[in-house]
Amino acid sequence: MLWMQIAVATAQTSRGTLTGTVTDSSGAVITRATITLTHADTNVIRKTTTNSAGIYRFDAVELGSCSLTAEAQGFAGETKTGIEAQSAHTINIDFHLKVGAAKETLTVEASGVEIGLQTSEQTRAQSFPRKPSATCPCKPQTA
Repeated sequence: MLWMQIAVATAQTSRGTLTGTVTDSSGAVITRATITLTHADTNVIRKTTTNSAGIYRFDAVELGSCSLTAEAQGFAGETKTGIEAQSAHTINIDFHLKVGAAKETLTVEASGVEIGLQTSEQTRAQSFPRKPSATCPCKPQTA
């Protein structure tokens, strides 16, 4: 009899996984909630939605600090920051959304572009010389 030895190796990855459940204040799961993952170091944004069990999952998350935001229609959004994605680890982050209206955020950034106006030199308007209407290329219309 020939015995074969089978070596089983566990897969290792240099990225992490973030998962969790989204529920309302009574504990009922929220389906189709939008979850946004923002990586703090790279500003890479990824989105997913919860399934019929209210579960979301992000695989292959870059290592480092990130934030998660959960939003669903009819609920106030919730953001969790300072989440550290770790190599070959799965981190569970649950959300408990409160009933309410979603808020809108408007971000305005000022730019450093300076608009220069010319104020030192004045320019006058110039008139065109008058020419008799006979020299115009258009023909007069008769009624």
